[in-house]
Amino acid sequence: MEEYVKIYYEQQPSRKPLILEKSDQDLELEAAFTMVDFTVTVPGRQYLYDRLKRPLDSLDAITRLENELQRLDPEAQFRLQFGEIAKVLAGQDSADLPYLIFGGDLKSTWYYKWVPYLQVAMGLAVVLSIFFHFGLLILIGLFGFNLYLHFHNKMVLDTYRRSLNSVITLYDACGKLNKVAGDLFMQDNVTLDAYTALKPLRKRLSINQSLQLFTSSELYMLPWLLYELIKAFTLVEVRAASFIVKEVNFKKALIHHLYKTVAKTDFLWSIINFEKPAVVASQSLQLI
Repeated sequence: MEEYVKIYYEQQPSRKPLILEKSDQDLELEAAFTMVDFTVTVPGRQYLYDRLKRPLDSLDAITRLENELQRLDPEAQFRLQFGEIAKVLAGQDSADLPYLIFGGDLKSTWYYKWVPYLQVAMGLAVVLSIFFHFGLLILIGLFGFNLYLHFHNKMVLDTYRRSLNSVITLYDACGKLNKVAGDLFMQDNVTLDAYTALKPLRKRLSINQSLQLFTSSELYMLPWLLYELIKAFTLVEVRAASFIVKEVNFKKALIHHLYKTVAKTDFLWSIINFEKPAVVASQSLQLI
């Protein structure tokens, strides 16, 4: 079993497992996971592992699960649509989402609050440099400082880059699933509200993603360098990052809700797909 499958389970410090690590070997949990894993997404696999480690321990929870399975079982068309749309979350990039959801807050660097003032100062320095020699010195000094902030921010944000890109993928997949399935996917207003509330964050993440137009490969070295210098001069990427960090930290619970909605739906389909061959085999034996 890949280690990334365990991330969702391991990143929930407040919850204790009902099946201890020592019992895993006795129950052959990994073999059981492989046998019942019909998921199509990484969040689904992570949620399935979490459910195996923390089985439902109340009759009400089991009854709710059974009702959800009965609700989805006849929806073969949605099953196909879900598999087609949600496969964008099948890559390991999506495996880091639990780190973003349950980990500490994204680091808000000390200079984020000073960015608007630095942008104004840079504008004034440009004007001064036209008329005064000392203005040019101020401009050069400020640009050097902005250059440092720009690349420092880039290094900080790169730590979360994969997770942040996965938030975009998750949000877009939820939107498509909601269009084709409606209430079958977003069953309650809480999920719909979470999706709506994350729309501004999705836009900010998209803007930040679009700022990464060039790579530093040999082919694009000069355009990349010029582009990075322009962004450093204006601090546009740092400003965008400051908004993203603030919103992500504030909306982690909403991201988790969408993550869990996709993961749980995938988990339910996995159970249904696991049960189908067993039912067919049972019926075949009865005919014999």
